[in-house]
Amino acid sequence: MKNILRACGRVLLALAGLCLGAPAADVVYIDLAGSPSPSYQVLKRGCLFYGLDLAPRIGLENASAGLLRAALLEQAPAAIVVTAASLADGTVARVLDELTRSAGFRPRVLVTDVRAGTEAAALRAFSAGALSSCQTLRPAGDLRRFVVADAGDVTGQLAGQSFDVELLSADALQAGPGGRLLPLIALSDPSGSRKEAVFASGDVGGRPTYFLSAFAIGGSPYLLRPGIGRGDLLGLLPYLFFLRAACGDRCWESSGHFANLVIDDPWLREPYGHLRYDRVLAEMKAANFHTTIAFVPWNYDRSQPGVVSLFARNPDRFSVCVHGDNHDHREFSTTVALREQERDMVQGLARMEEFRRRTGLPYDRVMVFPHSIGTEASLRLLKKLGFLATVNGDPVPAGSPRPADLLFYLRNPTLDYGTIASFDRADAGRVSEPAVALDLFLGNPILLYSHHDLFEPGPDAFNPQARLVNRLEPSVIWASLGTIARRFYLRRRLAGGSVEVLAFGPEIEIRNPSPVPVTFRVRKPEDPSARVRAVRLDGRPAGWGRSGDGLTVELEMPPASTGLVEIVYEEAPDLAAVDISKRSLRVRILREFSDFRDNALAASPAGRLIIGAYYDLGGRARLALLGAVLLAGALVVRRVIRRRRLRRRQAGGRGCGV
Repeated sequence: MKNILRACGRVLLALAGLCLGAPAADVVYIDLAGSPSPSYQVLKRGCLFYGLDLAPRIGLENASAGLLRAALLEQAPAAIVVTAASLADGTVARVLDELTRSAGFRPRVLVTDVRAGTEAAALRAFSAGALSSCQTLRPAGDLRRFVVADAGDVTGQLAGQSFDVELLSADALQAGPGGRLLPLIALSDPSGSRKEAVFASGDVGGRPTYFLSAFAIGGSPYLLRPGIGRGDLLGLLPYLFFLRAACGDRCWESSGHFANLVIDDPWLREPYGHLRYDRVLAEMKAANFHTTIAFVPWNYDRSQPGVVSLFARNPDRFSVCVHGDNHDHREFSTTVALREQERDMVQGLARMEEFRRRTGLPYDRVMVFPHSIGTEASLRLLKKLGFLATVNGDPVPAGSPRPADLLFYLRNPTLDYGTIASFDRADAGRVSEPAVALDLFLGNPILLYSHHDLFEPGPDAFNPQARLVNRLEPSVIWASLGTIARRFYLRRRLAGGSVEVLAFGPEIEIRNPSPVPVTFRVRKPEDPSARVRAVRLDGRPAGWGRSGDGLTVELEMPPASTGLVEIVYEEAPDLAAVDISKRSLRVRILREFSDFRDNALAASPAGRLIIGAYYDLGGRARLALLGAVLLAGALVVRRVIRRRRLRRRQAGGRGCGV
């Protein structure tokens, strides 16, 4: 009889899934009747981040076992989140046990909002004795570390990491006598001698079950990005751990792990300040990383043959992208008319084409704005001109309000501005292990930047950062910004085995590693005004359409294959007709002074002090210092010239007397 009931249950579960396009929902949330717990909003953020379907909230009422059973059978979720308060009458436990026995129903379960006031008997019963109770931590002031356990795929790259926090309040989970509770997140004192679990897992009746206590923490912003309280992000982490473990490839995941180091400003001369390309190349091979030069197009005709040859022989280690046009401090600011910005962008591209013609080296149509990112209108111009992406220290355009939504800061890049990929990057000199691990866990590319002075201590100065990234994620691919822009996308498995792709750029390199053909449904969010001329797959026309706010392409990819999807927008300008001459005296003086700063002043301690003082000072004081440096330089040159003339005269006089 039990076998018959179990078989019938499986049939009902399967039929429910088939009728509703299995599964009907990825996640179900169960709470007491009335207003939802605050945890519901946090769960919604987690589901939005991973692209999961969250069913309408189930408000538990007395004698609602039948309704709950029917809802779970109908939804067939991979994950169930239930508040601790709703466990009190045992209904949830009875329904889950019954479905497990009769239908093989084994979704992962998260019990959230576990508090000191939660009925201990209900916790012990639901956890089969793994969890005995929950206790409020008093005093809690010495617990200042948020520690993630090493729990394999659940905690991923964050395994063993810890974050400095300010503990506001917390209830700690108390394991039962059986000791079957595995702590996943704990609050610890700095020495690590005292640890209190706030998130843990165990096996309950054959179901992987997680328990999350109520805690509140504060702290400095994540990765130095304004607008994010560290407590908001770390409070979301348990839900991200749980959802990824429960829903697997139904979640959005990145197409791979990527990394890159950008050095701003150098042109191809050896050395450029503290950057010696040949020596850094040896370190790139030893520590395994890739360096992109953010190249100022004004320098298109200044490359040295030896450095060009070095780049040509090592495309897996060196690459070039676009860094403004003249790099004259004001090309793309909010005060510059769009007409002038477009002129500079087009001239910059024309100069880069001439650079390519002269050197034979490719360059990536990725813009690193000089000094700071341009406006949203600037980003729209980049898209119009065929740029793949922009990479800057802040993805929010100048003049745009900073988003308050936590989700904005979790994903790198964003398409919120002009529907062109705007990537965030971090200062290579301020890298911390927890921050890198966090970005890797979130699936973000690790994009770091600096200037030639990064290598002042030596050509191996970046090796520790590179080895850190490689240790935290051994599969990471160090590549050019253009490669990352093409190969980075989000993907998730749909019902029926097809794969949905969320693309960020106009060129998407899609890979099917499977041994069988797979249908890829590609979606690229687009501005309604975007004029798409064509879509190509490996150079051939491909069918496409519009759906909602995006462009869609459906591809049938053969086994173990790769295809390049290209979205073609407006007609490109004729770059061959663009004037690339260097007529501005102001720009020439600025560029020459920049070279003098990097290649002369930076070579001595006194010069480096002057450079530091220059950037620390305000406008008028900076101009005064610049004037003093130029005057001193002029006096030195004058003195050198006089000495040479004097030596020539003396030599001439001695010659006459012989």
